[in-house]
Amino acid sequence: MYELYGPCPVDKLEVRKISDHEWRVGDGRRDEQSPEKVLGYIQEREGGFEVLNMSAMGRDEVFQRWDAALGSFAANSGEELGGTLRLSPQPEGGSLS
Repeated sequence: MYELYGPCPVDKLEVRKISDHEWRVGDGRRDEQSPEKVLGYIQEREGGFEVLNMSAMGRDEVFQRWDAALGSFAANSGEELGGTLRLSPQPEGGSLS
């Protein structure tokens, strides 16, 4: 049976470290083998965190803070993330500002 999913709520975001400066962001509601699981990637760069969001291909964004970069994948990305950083392996310092 095919299930329809809306935008991923912040409490369902999954973050997997793929290198010392890159993370894969996924939708925790989806099966690990599903191509729709991958929402995008975050790469730590000098001056911020670059986001490649699969739903906005061709438009990379750079955020000064880790929580803002991660929040850009959430259904309500304009809202404060609050305690959601516990869901992810936050880089040391969590901010480059």
